[in-house]
Amino acid sequence: MKQFTLFRRFLAPLLLVGILSILSTAVYMFTLDMKKIERDAGGETDKLAYLLEMAESLVGEHVYSSMELLKQRSLSLGKPGIDGTVVLQQQIQPNLVFGKQSQSERTDLVDGVTSIGSGTATLFVKTGSDFIRVATNVRKKDGTRAISTILDPTGKAIAQLQEGRPFYGVVDILGEPYISGYEPIKNSTGSVIGAWYVGYKVDVKALDQAIKKWSYLQTGFAAITDYNSNIRFTSESITKAQAAAVLNSTSGEWLVVSKNIPNWDFHAHIAYPKREAYLKSIGNLYPLLLLGGLFGGALFLLALYSIRRFILTPLGGDPETASMLVSRIEQGDFSDDGTHAKPDTLIDNMLKMRKRLREMVGELQKNTERLTVSSSVFAHAHDGIFITDSNANITEVNPAFTKITGYSRKEALGREPNELGFAYQKEDFFSNLFKAAADKGEWRGEMLNLHKNGEQYAATFDIFPVYDENGNFQHYVGLFSDITLAKEQQQALEHMAYHDPLTQLPNRTYLQIAYSKC
Repeated sequence: MKQFTLFRRFLAPLLLVGILSILSTAVYMFTLDMKKIERDAGGETDKLAYLLEMAESLVGEHVYSSMELLKQRSLSLGKPGIDGTVVLQQQIQPNLVFGKQSQSERTDLVDGVTSIGSGTATLFVKTGSDFIRVATNVRKKDGTRAISTILDPTGKAIAQLQEGRPFYGVVDILGEPYISGYEPIKNSTGSVIGAWYVGYKVDVKALDQAIKKWSYLQTGFAAITDYNSNIRFTSESITKAQAAAVLNSTSGEWLVVSKNIPNWDFHAHIAYPKREAYLKSIGNLYPLLLLGGLFGGALFLLALYSIRRFILTPLGGDPETASMLVSRIEQGDFSDDGTHAKPDTLIDNMLKMRKRLREMVGELQKNTERLTVSSSVFAHAHDGIFITDSNANITEVNPAFTKITGYSRKEALGREPNELGFAYQKEDFFSNLFKAAADKGEWRGEMLNLHKNGEQYAATFDIFPVYDENGNFQHYVGLFSDITLAKEQQQALEHMAYHDPLTQLPNRTYLQIAYSKC
């Protein structure tokens, strides 16, 4: 039972604190590891973005140089303008010219600029809010030139061109990504009448092969989506349909980290199962939990040893026993309850103290009984009693004192006996009396006193000093009785004995006594 109490009161809280500390540390480390996995996924999206940005950067220089070449060759033919209309693919369109030369369905400018590499070039003419291809080497899926096709009205470039500003970036042309540049063609009045275009098709196969090899954790994957949220590239471990389902899922089973690629208007995604992240984070905690358990066990054993060495051994028993012992002593219970302890321990000393207190209480109870009896005697005695200090000032009187002298207790306290009519006929009586009492131990005799009302009364008087255990003088105690009536009765008897009852003259007995004295 004592061992259980020790465990419950001391070791259990310590063990609980240790477990909570390990768990809180584990949760903290788990959270940090989950955040690290998320940061690492973000790093992977940065790599994907960098891959596309590098592709755009490498090809971008060709786009700028090709655009300058196309503009230079076009303007070398003359100023741009619109000269009537032409029929293109059975549609009437404005006739874009440089100088006097119409550019409708001409290929020399666009083919000359992009003859090296896989680049494309186009001349657009503006009609209304649309831009129509009038000369291009961009080809449709059937292999024919995309003459008379319009620039995507929802694309990123057209808004810039309509405002007379150039645009450079990645655009979709007939469903394929091109790193492109667009410059507005303006007439002599500054109005936009068309546009130059130069673009280089992105090497989709190279990007696709690079991203297919991408992975994260065990079943995580990489994906690239375009501005329409369509998946362009993904890891080979998952199909585009499955990837789209994961990216659009709201179940919370997958975690997705995304990054925008501004120049492409694409988004790079790294997706990984939440369960795998949890398992990986928990797996990383095994060494921590093991070390924490070993360290906690060592601390527990050290605490157990310390408690025994520095608490239980000096205490001499269970702390609850000491607590109960203190509580009982505090409540005034000094009875022997059979508690024992090893010698010279704290509990043993407490038991000894309790025993001494029990003995002291017993003595106090006996003294109280004696004081109660003494107090009763003091209060009910017929003799007058007063107590003085060492200077003869009255410190206490009993009820008989008040009855005999007429002075109340309040009137008597702090005054000397001679001030209350004691031995009123002798001025130095009490100074000599106290000296005699101190020398001889006590004094007895008779005296005449004055009552508070002025009447004289005779009294027998005893006074004696009181000393403490060390022999030091403390106070005087005086006892007296009113013997006035006894004196009067004695005188009456003597008169009757020595005088004739009829004539009140001295009788023969009186004369004989008087003669014998002569």
